[in-house]
Amino acid sequence: MANTAQPQKIESNKCFGGVREKYEFVSSTLGGTKAKFNVFIPLKASSTRKAPILYFLSGLTCNEDNFITKSGAPQYAARYGLALVCPDTSPRGVDIAGDSDAWDFGKGAGFYVNATQAPWSKYYNMYDFVVTELPKALQSIKSLADVLDFGNVSLFGHSMGGHGALMIYLRNPQSPYKSCSAFAPVTNPTQCRWGQKAFKGYLGANAKDWTAYDSTELVKALTASDKNKLNVLLVDQGTADFALTLGDDKQDQLSTKQFEQVCKDNGVKASVRYQDGYGHGYDFIASFVEQHIAFHAKFLLSEQLKQSLVSDIDSVIQLIDTESKQNEVVENAQSQADAVTFETAGKVITCKAAIAWKEWDEKEKEPLKIEEIEVAVPKETEVRVKLLCTGVCHTDWYTLSGKDPEGIFPSILGHEGCGIVESVGAKVTSCQPGDVVVPLYIPECKACKFCTSGKTNLCQAVRATQGRGLMPDKTVRFQCKKQDIYHFMGTSTFAQYTVLPEISVAVVDRSVLAQKLEKETCLLGCGVTTGIGAVQNTMNVKPGSNVAVFGLGGVGLCVIQAAKNRKCSRIIAIDINVNKFEMAKKFGATDCVNPLDAKYKDRKIQDVIVELTDGGVDYSFECIGLPSTMRSALECCHKGWGESCIIGVAASGQEISTRPFQLVTGRVWRGSAFGGTKGRTGVPLIVREFLNGGINVKDLVTDVVPLSRINEAFWLMKQKEKVSIRTVVNLWE
Repeated sequence: MANTAQPQKIESNKCFGGVREKYEFVSSTLGGTKAKFNVFIPLKASSTRKAPILYFLSGLTCNEDNFITKSGAPQYAARYGLALVCPDTSPRGVDIAGDSDAWDFGKGAGFYVNATQAPWSKYYNMYDFVVTELPKALQSIKSLADVLDFGNVSLFGHSMGGHGALMIYLRNPQSPYKSCSAFAPVTNPTQCRWGQKAFKGYLGANAKDWTAYDSTELVKALTASDKNKLNVLLVDQGTADFALTLGDDKQDQLSTKQFEQVCKDNGVKASVRYQDGYGHGYDFIASFVEQHIAFHAKFLLSEQLKQSLVSDIDSVIQLIDTESKQNEVVENAQSQADAVTFETAGKVITCKAAIAWKEWDEKEKEPLKIEEIEVAVPKETEVRVKLLCTGVCHTDWYTLSGKDPEGIFPSILGHEGCGIVESVGAKVTSCQPGDVVVPLYIPECKACKFCTSGKTNLCQAVRATQGRGLMPDKTVRFQCKKQDIYHFMGTSTFAQYTVLPEISVAVVDRSVLAQKLEKETCLLGCGVTTGIGAVQNTMNVKPGSNVAVFGLGGVGLCVIQAAKNRKCSRIIAIDINVNKFEMAKKFGATDCVNPLDAKYKDRKIQDVIVELTDGGVDYSFECIGLPSTMRSALECCHKGWGESCIIGVAASGQEISTRPFQLVTGRVWRGSAFGGTKGRTGVPLIVREFLNGGINVKDLVTDVVPLSRINEAFWLMKQKEKVSIRTVVNLWE
């Protein structure tokens, strides 16, 4: 690398007693382009009291100004006597074909790598710029060299910059970097669309070349010696972050939970904090930047400086210390839970279950029979759960009716449950006896092609056997009267005990039991998560949109409340049962339409909706499962941009249809299963949102019956006289 040109000061402004200076220099690393960076120098920095350096790496589309002018960070850096250095996110001043075509590649999106592919390789070398050239540029400025401590540095960043900070820290455990933190970092760029696009362009098509810039892969590759040199990582993640489960491509761009688990599995200390309700932008950063700077101050300040600032530091990092103590308590509790052994562990359990011996023609009064069953001991990668309650969903009725091509009898139906882990197999690591869990009919193995694609929640790890009513080893865990009883959707929650693969269990907050919310929590195993996820994940509904919802069952009502939470301007609820309209309005509907209303005689409902909304809705959701309403939902969408989501499950063999012109003219048809939610990762977050009051589940539970009266739930589902959204079965009454 050629010698770095002398930086020129182009701005200087007083800031919190210190000064913010901006410099520009010709960067040899960046192909001779002019690179800019900001430096905040605290008031007390001097040759005898040099300021430690805290580098901040910004995210996509940002430059050297965003963080230092928007985050409020200088006031906290001033308090602790820390210098801030904020570089740009890519080379500037050179035009390469394609570098301005998209916000996530090229200008403002250097991804902190050293490009190897022409023409990018001459200019896009942000890794070397940050690690090598920028520190040399700072040292070449005498006024900075006299007051900055170049042997005492840390770094943090946001989004793409969070990726950069973590990646640089993990790649350089022997470096002077004392600590590292990140806001909403892209932790696994080789497996997300943002990272894959950038890495393919800058590094070529061979994905093996990408792993050197992937924090998740770097954690896995650390030696024991390297791990000992690293201090704890601090990561803050907002639970309402659009990129966490949405992103522009409607997929998870951050993989925060996965990164947390990989760190845990590989012995890398990481404090990952989920900040309820916070998003991805500078509101989020500004809310927690004080704590991040205090975090770094703990590692950067000398003991003498710590003593002079101890009162300030203690007051600011109290939340961090408190959380660490809370985490310690949780870890101790978990260790104690490891020692918990239920007296039934290792034994076959005899309990009650509602068995579907055959399909139901709706002539018999009691399609399910309450029987005593034997539940086997879980095998190596399996979990046995004591279920507390279960919801009764339309899907259960659908299979019971004989219309489900995968329906098999005799079986134990049910897939909305909440329970406690009773025992686990020898190789189970992600849960333990005493954990509160929600069974998952869509597992999350985190290893199959589907899980690692970043494109879907449809894990296929156990799909072949689950669809045949079997456990992964092609056997069953239930017997009744010496006859094998098949599993259903991998969950079988119409029993007091069930056995599931480890990957089909979501561990949720234990306070569910303390607050006596197990009846509501079980609904998060299907209906609630499906409706809310369809809005948030599958469709990524934008504020101010017009929305139409076909079908006002539990799923439809959850679509409505999610649309309301997204601040949609008009939410039209559509159902032929007018008794549900009051409930729909309670959940957020602005209009209610009955297609059978006399005033709409001889008119298609889609035409009515198009007229009501001056051309059609921005988004529609079909929550019934009828091909006719699926067509109506599509055709009520606005020409040019309207999108329709199919959630309802149609009977076997049925097909959907519309005129091709509907799609040619810009409408989009999508489908959604479980709301696009990855179960083990996403369900705990949704449960937390419910516990914090962000989701109305209580009003969905309209009826509660004991196991002995479970058959009433199917009649309640079909009657029209009263509003019955969800019947929950108490399995132990």
